[in-house]
Amino acid sequence: MIMINSWINVAVGLVVLGAVACPLPAIAQANGENPGSVVEIDQDGMMLLNGERTFVYGLYRDPSDDWRRFDGIRQTDANLTHSYYFEEARIRSDSDLEAYIADAREYLDLAHRHGVGVALGLPRHLVLGAELDTLERIITAVRDKPALWFWYLKDEPRSKVEPDTLKQCYALIKELDPNHPVVLVDNVRWLGVHGDAADLLWVAAYPVPWGIMPLVDSVDRVQKQHPDKPVWLVASATAELAWGRNAQGRQPVPDAAHRPSPKEIRALGHGMIAGGSHAAIYWFAPNRWQDIRTQTPQVWRSLVDLGTEFRTLLPALESNEPVPSVNIEVDYESRQRRMDRSWLSGKAEGSYAEPNEIVAWKRMHEGSLYIGLVNAGYQTQVNVTIELPFEFKRVVQYPDAITVIEHNSQETIIEYDWIPVVVRDIEQSDTINIVMNEADTIVWRIDPAR
Repeated sequence: MIMINSWINVAVGLVVLGAVACPLPAIAQANGENPGSVVEIDQDGMMLLNGERTFVYGLYRDPSDDWRRFDGIRQTDANLTHSYYFEEARIRSDSDLEAYIADAREYLDLAHRHGVGVALGLPRHLVLGAELDTLERIITAVRDKPALWFWYLKDEPRSKVEPDTLKQCYALIKELDPNHPVVLVDNVRWLGVHGDAADLLWVAAYPVPWGIMPLVDSVDRVQKQHPDKPVWLVASATAELAWGRNAQGRQPVPDAAHRPSPKEIRALGHGMIAGGSHAAIYWFAPNRWQDIRTQTPQVWRSLVDLGTEFRTLLPALESNEPVPSVNIEVDYESRQRRMDRSWLSGKAEGSYAEPNEIVAWKRMHEGSLYIGLVNAGYQTQVNVTIELPFEFKRVVQYPDAITVIEHNSQETIIEYDWIPVVVRDIEQSDTINIVMNEADTIVWRIDPAR
């Protein structure tokens, strides 16, 4: 038996990254610039956009791969994007620099027009060479744009750059623009090396089809190395097999064989939140490899559906109300049965590995408990018991916001056909027992009886 205990979550205080909190960008105002946006990170890791708690659903690019287009991003309801165009640009002359700045300003204006924030990448060769004078001209030219949310300092720096080089660039950005956090993206190991050169660490981990848990638990693993840094998570919506080449060129992976599947896309999204990330961000391959919309339309549809679900859940996801203790007990009965019927059946009782792969996010909003429960592993028939801090009267299921369980003193009505997991038992008015299979996800609003 594995027990998961939650604790009271109270977001107190504010982490202002690299500056004292101010209502408008002080440096921009002092230079007579448009004030742009102020982005901060709250104590619990949630983004504050101009003082408002804001959950982030991000896509690494528009699927068109055209930085002037936002139709795909808008279709998914994503509120954050990025484009590799601005990192891959080569600046060799003043005219190159002027063209780059003009493009960056146009990009940020277009993003603002479409209601989308940007993690703006800087030219990689300038970062690797610590060409601070040129970087300064870029930063000061675009820091006033409202759609600028983050400086995307380096994508997967790993061993390509010395830590001190990144720290020089980071210090320059914070001096010139303390109002937009600096982001570094890498795996757990390399964020341990380079994490001091950023305000916000994004873990890129693509574990599917081997599991979801290696991504979910990345927040804890990074924060052991950088306890003062907020951590967000980045999942892949492209099958790893599509990265390779075969004799015919690229190796596209069709919807029917794609991993992550649409079910896993949703599990990754809610798993990221359960892991402690206050953002769910997806990378996918450029369309010259595989066009996610036309070649894997079901995968693309799952990203659209997830954005719709997140939009519906925003008031709860952004809530910082205290959450009472919710006890979740997990019993891997099926694992024991399977092992008993295998070549491992001779092992001593209790010697089977029991990693905890049932994860949950919890929020309180307007008196109701919201819970997202994910089987972040590939174990089948996992018994899960949810012990509530109150007697409940109703369970509303998302993304459709439909009532699936009603409970009163006379009877319990369960809409079994509408629930994607097995509801095994409701013996008491404060306990729900379910059975989850691999990558199952349920999101419920549980209304107290009084």
